[in-house]
Amino acid sequence: MERPTSVSVIAWGLLVMSWLSFFAAANSIQMMALFQFAIIVIAILMNVVSGIAMLNRFNWGRLLYVGSTLVFVVIEILISPMNAVMMTPRLLIFAIITFFLFRPKANEYFLKKNAADAQEPAK
Repeated sequence: MERPTSVSVIAWGLLVMSWLSFFAAANSIQMMALFQFAIIVIAILMNVVSGIAMLNRFNWGRLLYVGSTLVFVVIEILISPMNAVMMTPRLLIFAIITFFLFRPKANEYFLKKNAADAQEPAK
């Protein structure tokens, strides 16, 4: 089965945005605490792993994206509650991405690989 366009766009978008976010964070490291920088780098790495996993048809890639994004949003709110209102656009984008990652075509794409892997004889 061919990868749905929405999954390709999301996965490549995660990879490109992670790359850009890393350089933005690296350029502003002097203005933030080491803890904040570490959180940003971990979030970027999670998105890179998620994007690569989705491109390779691993269902856990989309689950990792959703779970890690929710965890990092909670951490961000706990660190700076004033940012909660400013996160509305980010949460809207997250909801849209999640919607496309769990549409029927995407479900079929990810679950068919798992079914095919289970039917392969052991080598």
